[in-house]
Amino acid sequence: MAAADPLHQVLDRVIQFVSSVVKCDSCFLYVLESEGLVLRASKNPHPEVVGWLKLQVGQGITGWVAEHHEPVAVARNASQDPRFRQFTELPEDRYEAFLSVPILCRGRLVGVVNVQHRLPHTHSRREIQLISTIGFLV
Repeated sequence: MAAADPLHQVLDRVIQFVSSVVKCDSCFLYVLESEGLVLRASKNPHPEVVGWLKLQVGQGITGWVAEHHEPVAVARNASQDPRFRQFTELPEDRYEAFLSVPILCRGRLVGVVNVQHRLPHTHSRREIQLISTIGFLV
């Protein structure tokens, strides 16, 4: 998957693979860059924010996951979680369930994968481990 292809193609494949393994309505991939976490790939087309939307480590659920290197799974009312940060550019912010998983390589943060569902959804430990493994392999 991570052969010598351009980064955006690899990230798009990661999104496709995660979305096929964990059936979801939305999937985002943030990459850690010097200015923080940058949205680099999305299951749903968001050309106006991919590459532009940035989060600081510690900001929102995604930033919390990046800071603590731990996954967060919210089965319902994700927007009510005190760590949640809304972006008006993303209609997915109104979805019910939210899973955010750090991508780590040798214990260092590389990025974060977010999976969202329109309806309540309890994410299994298996789903969380699969996404972690996919990220690690890339």
